[in-house]
Amino acid sequence: MSSQSNRDEILYSFSVESDHGPDVLAKYVDRFPELRSELVELAWELNASRFDEDQAPIELADPRFEEALSELLSAGGSPQRSSDPFSRFRGKRFAEISQELGVSRGFMIGIRDRRVREDSIPERFLSAASQIMEIALKELRHYLREEPGVLGTAEFKADQKPMVIEQVTFRQLIEDTEMTEVQRSTALGYLEDVRSD
Repeated sequence: MSSQSNRDEILYSFSVESDHGPDVLAKYVDRFPELRSELVELAWELNASRFDEDQAPIELADPRFEEALSELLSAGGSPQRSSDPFSRFRGKRFAEISQELGVSRGFMIGIRDRRVREDSIPERFLSAASQIMEIALKELRHYLREEPGVLGTAEFKADQKPMVIEQVTFRQLIEDTEMTEVQRSTALGYLEDVRSD
């Protein structure tokens, strides 16, 4: 069995666990310390996905709410946030995008969560990502151009204020993200056509 297939089996095994909390993560990291960063990224991704799914809309039977919503929608003029093109790519499918682009999941999480200024993302990377995700380049750009918003994860205690994500450049994300040398080289390759100011 190749080390790549063994790695994939371990990550898959972790992904199908019923719980991806600190205890289960620690068990896997103890057994497979060489996969520590990938397991941590995967746990973060799976927990973030579960958190998103737990936030399902609540159906309200209040006619005043329906009336107010109708009035608000008819008023128009308010900017709408675009739909999240990454919402179709969770868990293994998200990992496959990262792999096809030649970067780590942690790096792609930074892109997905709009931690990167859109104007610093190379055209070459955006084109490749939009092709892999099978979406229009314009749609991907529009999504990434929006404000990153507020981190609302369960990590925050009640006495802490949520923090607005501070955006960095594409190059800074490469420097800040744990990646293999091959992944780092691939990510830097996307910058080759970008002229320095």
